[in-house]
Amino acid sequence: MSDDIVLGRAGQFNVQVRDVTLSNHAGIVMIRSFADRLGVSEVLDNELSVKQRERGFTESESVMSLVTSMILGGSCLLDLNVLRGDQGTQMLMTSQKVALGTTQVPSPTTMGELLRKFDLGDIWDLHRVMQTLQGRVRLVQRQSLQGMDCCTLDIDSSVYEQASDQKAGSCRAYNGEIGYHPLFAFWHETGELVMSHLMRGSAHPVSKAVWFLNQTLKRVPGDLPKKLRADSAFYSRDVVAWCEHNKTTFGITADQTAPLIEKIEALPDPVWQDHHLRHGVVQVAE
Repeated sequence: MSDDIVLGRAGQFNVQVRDVTLSNHAGIVMIRSFADRLGVSEVLDNELSVKQRERGFTESESVMSLVTSMILGGSCLLDLNVLRGDQGTQMLMTSQKVALGTTQVPSPTTMGELLRKFDLGDIWDLHRVMQTLQGRVRLVQRQSLQGMDCCTLDIDSSVYEQASDQKAGSCRAYNGEIGYHPLFAFWHETGELVMSHLMRGSAHPVSKAVWFLNQTLKRVPGDLPKKLRADSAFYSRDVVAWCEHNKTTFGITADQTAPLIEKIEALPDPVWQDHHLRHGVVQVAE
């Protein structure tokens, strides 16, 4: 270490101040490099047409800035100021132009104005963006996918609590929390989030379940056998009929209603068999 400006000593270490700009967000460069290889910005600009004027940030620059903020832990538009005030990240963007795909980050106000312009058609444009990118990712994964013999879909819902009930769709959910009630579908073998859909807080998951499953099926390889796992929120005659129609093996937690328990208890002992994966622990019967 240089002895030019030594402020003090701690053990065998010299303590000094240097005019060096640091950033704890440098790792985002690797994520953005992968996004560049997939052509994410190109797909966004081709599919989205939210802006009415050409000036200012493009759709891809705005979306990538917002996504980057979320990856780094941002939870609201004001968190964009963290990136805007990080000189190290700004220098990295200026020199390499790969960190966020732009040399600047939109202000929270500018981003809010853009988001308010999104309508339902723009949301479906984003769905097309995701389908296109999922296809490109599958091309990268084609060798690992060749060894798979099944596509297991885990579907679930969650409640995203909000601080206000004045937001559109933010209302009281089944657990008493005020917020949104999105649906998710994960591909178990790859860990990929295949499909998501935002619903109002008071909506029941099963109300959109069949539509959601149809959309999910479009986003996974058609040549792999399908399996479905879900909790009791998706315990519905329509969901079961969908699984049977699409030849999908399913496991859905059932509501333990009195009539159902009565039928289970009435099954004779000989029809119960040990589950092939939980021998001696779990038994199944039809």
